[in-house]
Amino acid sequence: MTRVLGFAGASLKSRDTLQGGGGQVGAGLDLNVQKWLVEPKVGLSAIGLTSTAAHETGAALAESVNGQNINSLQSSVEVRLARTVNLTAQTPVQVHALIGWDHELDDTSALARASLAGLGSSAFTAASDPVGRDAIKLGAGFEVQLTARVAIYSAYSAVLASERTTQDFSIGARVRW
Repeated sequence: MTRVLGFAGASLKSRDTLQGGGGQVGAGLDLNVQKWLVEPKVGLSAIGLTSTAAHETGAALAESVNGQNINSLQSSVEVRLARTVNLTAQTPVQVHALIGWDHELDDTSALARASLAGLGSSAFTAASDPVGRDAIKLGAGFEVQLTARVAIYSAYSAVLASERTTQDFSIGARVRW
């Protein structure tokens, strides 16, 4: 990686590696309650990221950053409610709503220990913004069955926590054969 500083045209070079992996497992049910489809689900996801130490060379402001890692182990509980209504006799529309809760069981922020070459061996520690332990998930959407094999859909979801908000909007077509 090369970083160009806006002071005296200094150019710094370093080499670092980011590695990570993760997975997710979940289980749920499809329950028919009168004309509603109720889908309760529980899940667990894990991810780990690690970076090697990075040492820049080339100027007095060259950084030396120790290796760092962050891990996430997150549980989730959610319920999706869906109901099919007919726009016409041949055009069913499934509307749905989602409510859920995520809980972080592991790291909520990462620490990085670093130093600048011009300061000698004086090191400092920087922390990332915390992500929070708990978040609520909300969502809604619909799917229109155009033919036996073709449907169009749209959905919106948000994950709301005290330190962050994540939003997702999707639209698409589904073809089954």
